[in-house]
Amino acid sequence: ESRTPVRTSRIPQAGHRELKQFPKALLPVVGALALLSPSARAVDDLPAPDYSDWYQVEIVVFANRSANAGDESWGAEALGYPRDMVAIAGDTVRPWRLEQIPELEAMASEAQGASANDDAATQAAPDSGFLFEGRSRYSRNSALEQMRREAASGQPGAIDSDAADGPSTEPLDLAALFANDLPAPFKAVPANALELDRIVGSINRSTRYRLLLHMAWRQPVPASDESWPILIQAGKRYDDLYEVDGTITVTRSRYLHADTNLWFTDFAQKYDQQAPLPEIVSELDPATLRKYPDLVNAARERGNYLAVGSYPMKISRRMRSGTLHYLDNPFFGVLIQVEPFDYKPGPAE
Repeated sequence: ESRTPVRTSRIPQAGHRELKQFPKALLPVVGALALLSPSARAVDDLPAPDYSDWYQVEIVVFANRSANAGDESWGAEALGYPRDMVAIAGDTVRPWRLEQIPELEAMASEAQGASANDDAATQAAPDSGFLFEGRSRYSRNSALEQMRREAASGQPGAIDSDAADGPSTEPLDLAALFANDLPAPFKAVPANALELDRIVGSINRSTRYRLLLHMAWRQPVPASDESWPILIQAGKRYDDLYEVDGTITVTRSRYLHADTNLWFTDFAQKYDQQAPLPEIVSELDPATLRKYPDLVNAARERGNYLAVGSYPMKISRRMRSGTLHYLDNPFFGVLIQVEPFDYKPGPAE
């Protein structure tokens, strides 16, 4: 069965079906809340969320320990990602590289106490850029902050700065703006809500397989041509790649479908050269470095490995809701379960 999903750039937020391209999807709502005084508009005024076409997607990715790269020689391919790719957000904003730590610290400092017109922290932060900038809440926060600055300076095309006039002089609290008790799309589901733990336990006890990733998220899957490739990165990180990289796309027309565009990359160590540590390692204080041991290790190993082969998994599979499906190639396997998300708010909601 061969099927190519049609990709679009619209991502609906619950209750807001026609928001624009990610990462600006939240700006029409959050930007208005940021610029209006607290009494001008309340979150309770927003339309009631609609979860009727939401699904929970849970995946388990594991490697085959007995796979031999010589069995299928593909060579290292030029790998790419779709423009409208979405990454699953965690509970916190984390840097991708050590060079990005000053940017995030500057944002946090400004959100906690800087005045509305003070942009010294942002100007002082180096613009190193995220490898997948659109996949993190950093990009959304950055775009929102830019809107606020443009509104304050009266630049053309900005949100009307008159809306900010009023008694409130509180600094923009980005964390509070994005805090919401309602289920959020494209956000990692807590560990206590995962359903495939028993299978994961069996994989961890197995001598044949090695667990690379276990995660779940919730997302709208409208009965249309709309679709969003979800970034999947599993296993050990080598520079800017992981052992398993690529996307999974869930669509719905007459039936549910899952389309994988994943690849397993085989890496070999370079014994004849050692890349120098980036200058940022010496510039950051030891306490900060201890907070990100994984990034320090990635910086130490950067440039020490070479991708020698890529082994793709491009499969389109019709899904039965609530049924566990198994996709594989000789090097790795993916277990995927897609089921309707039935949201039942508590008494306080």
